[in-house]
Amino acid sequence: MNTWIYRTLMAVLVIIITTQLYMLATAKPTQTLCLGGIVMVPHKGGDMWVQRGLWPTYCMPVDRD
Repeated sequence: MNTWIYRTLMAVLVIIITTQLYMLATAKPTQTLCLGGIVMVPHKGGDMWVQRGLWPTYCMPVDRD
């Protein structure tokens, strides 16, 4: 592999990693809701809520009183 190809690929890799770290640092945290005893997150489409992962994470809603 030529040195200029290696340097170009490493520069692209550094740009990608830097961009991803910036996006991770500035991203808003996802909104969660305890719905029916399972942690739910909003679906990308709009008003639908789905569970966070493959397996349900159980929760218990707490009153603010």
